[in-house]
Amino acid sequence: MPKSARIYAAACGIYEIYINGGKAGEEYLSPGYYSYDLWTQYQVWEAESLLRTGENEVVVEMGPGWYKGRFGYDGFHENIYGDRMLFLAEIIMTYEDGREQVIGTGPKWEASYGNVTASSIYDGEIFDARIRQKRWWPAEQLSLPVKGLRARKNPPVRIKERLSPVAVLHTPAGETVLDFGQEVTGWVEFPSTLASGQWLRLRFGEILQDGCFFNENYRTARAEFLYCSDGSERTGINKLFSNVLWSQRDNFLDVPTDCPQRDERMGWTGDAQIFSGTASFNMDCQAFYDKFMTDLWLEQKAAHGAVPTVVPLPKYMTCKDQYGNNTYGVSPWSDAAVIIPWNLYLHYGDLYMLERHYKAMKAWTDYITDVDRKNGNRHLWTTGFHYGDWLALDNRENLDSPFGATDVCFVASAYYYIDASVTGLAAEALGYKADEAYYKALAKEIKKAFTDKYYGQDRILADTQTGLSIALVLKLYPEGMREYVAERLVEKLHRNNDHLETGFVGTYFLLPALTLAGAGELAYTVLLHEDYPSWLYAVRMGSTTIWERWNSVGEDGKLQDRHMNSLNHYAYGSVMEWLYRYGAGISPTYAGAGFREFDLNPTPDRRLGFLNAA
Repeated sequence: MPKSARIYAAACGIYEIYINGGKAGEEYLSPGYYSYDLWTQYQVWEAESLLRTGENEVVVEMGPGWYKGRFGYDGFHENIYGDRMLFLAEIIMTYEDGREQVIGTGPKWEASYGNVTASSIYDGEIFDARIRQKRWWPAEQLSLPVKGLRARKNPPVRIKERLSPVAVLHTPAGETVLDFGQEVTGWVEFPSTLASGQWLRLRFGEILQDGCFFNENYRTARAEFLYCSDGSERTGINKLFSNVLWSQRDNFLDVPTDCPQRDERMGWTGDAQIFSGTASFNMDCQAFYDKFMTDLWLEQKAAHGAVPTVVPLPKYMTCKDQYGNNTYGVSPWSDAAVIIPWNLYLHYGDLYMLERHYKAMKAWTDYITDVDRKNGNRHLWTTGFHYGDWLALDNRENLDSPFGATDVCFVASAYYYIDASVTGLAAEALGYKADEAYYKALAKEIKKAFTDKYYGQDRILADTQTGLSIALVLKLYPEGMREYVAERLVEKLHRNNDHLETGFVGTYFLLPALTLAGAGELAYTVLLHEDYPSWLYAVRMGSTTIWERWNSVGEDGKLQDRHMNSLNHYAYGSVMEWLYRYGAGISPTYAGAGFREFDLNPTPDRRLGFLNAA
């Protein structure tokens, strides 16, 4: 990487430079208005902060501006200084050893049309957000109208203040007028919730006449902004993503808490492990989780391998919580000891950190194995208290119960398989050959015992959305049964009007399972529902964070449960990992941990319009 990089640029027409999607400088309408026919001024832009290792993309957006746009006292003159927009630039990079590298505009540059289909100093702008696929052609080499370049003389045009409307007016003519309380030179920013193909028109004026909008004193200047939506905001996915981010921000207060508001705010390990993949896609969480795993290991070590459901564990919580439930050795909460370190390794590729937390992974898997040996050595986890598919909607025998219908021992045994498999992979990455062989062999024994117990006469005993999803994703089915499990999952969704009924665990596995079953379109259908139960139901109800329950708030706006009902609980936000891995198709791999290598296999859906995960 260069120690410094600058762009020297001149243009006939206004321009903005973007490097890897980031805007160079904080100026607008460069190079400004001057005597284009008498001299040409250039600007200098800092660029090193926008460069990255490897390939870099430089994009220049241009408009006619004063150079060739409509301009003049009577408003009918165009191409005053020229009829072609021109751009000239050099990128000069200086390295630590004193070397310089110069990249200039030339025959290898390409041109295209963008989302701004028209722009004018007088008339405003037309922006079509639907334009995604651009056709590129070789840029034509031309000469500037005036030979020689001179350094800029004009001060920069920058944003000096941001204003919000002070009033929303409804005129007798049926118009909606936004009153900013101050006449300004600027533009309007707004979020879009329009469907794809819908247009929004904003017109600008200085004064109302007879209580109605008026700008006839602008003569021929239209002074308007026309925007055509691509529908990306209408799906609610952008808002859902924002809600996930906010729940992560709000709950990552030194430890990954379950909620940031009620008298709890504790590091529940189940929530933490389920969300750790999404969290690592969203932000750099390496140091954050490293500290959390340090606390987890100290608590685990003191408990001889058992992992508490809350980390750090408050000292008043001993073997049982206030409800009589175990606080140690509970699936799938305690499995954080294995899942979080492995997600850290996949995302950041830090072998030293994996080695540091390997003892927790190993101790937890060994703890389950020891419990199993004391209870018949069946290579399953069929004893003790477990949360299972917490807060699922499918327990029709007791709709008020927070426990889902999926057998908690089915879930616990599936996580036992995950623990053994992942610990084996970690041992392989660290070069611990004996451990690698042991845990991989253990995983095979668990899988055999699992399929022997939970399948019978061509059917799965855990016949729920969650059970079927877990089986598909983990490949926990007998040979020849994959097609049955996949078809059964799709059938279960169809019988529930293509709506989910999963809890904390099943929700994490559901959409990946549908995608792997070849039902990707159905996965998006489940994602995009806006009625209850769905992710976008909460968005439609005005949520700004992820809810603890699918029905935390009813259609009438009333809180459905006042005892255990957080409106800021990130667990169901784990769906974003599916959007990263399957929607955008960006998956970290064991072989290329830390994204040195990764799988790229996007499976987008036309209903999204587009999906940008860069």
